[in-house]
Formats: sequence, C-alpha cells, structure tokens
Amino acid sequence: MVTTDTKLLTTKEAAEILGVAKCTIYRWLNRGWLCSITLPNGNKRIPKVAVDKALSGR
Repeated sequence: MVTTDTKLLTTKEAAEILGVAKCTIYRWLNRGWLCSITLPNGNKRIPKVAVDKALSGR
C-alpha cells in the first residue's frame, strides 16, 4: 500500500505563511495560481507543497 504524507493547510494557515489576506488566497485559487482540495463539507485545503512553491516563486 502506498501512502502519501501530504500536509494540508487551511486557507487561513496558507495566508499566514504567505503573508497575505485570506481573500488573496481565494483570488489565487480562482485564478489557478494555487491548487486546493475541496473537502466533502465544501471547505478548501491547500497542500503545503503548493504554498512552499508559491513562496519560492516570489
């Protein structure tokens, strides 16, 4: 069995790490600049690797 240990962040956590507002995170998600996973309840989670990639691209 293969498992991945992907850390998922809330939009608030991602915003804090990137130093932007939550609304900016949603804007980036809508534009496709960040990827996310939508949970069954509709909440979004952002893979930490996507946030790290956004940080390195600054």
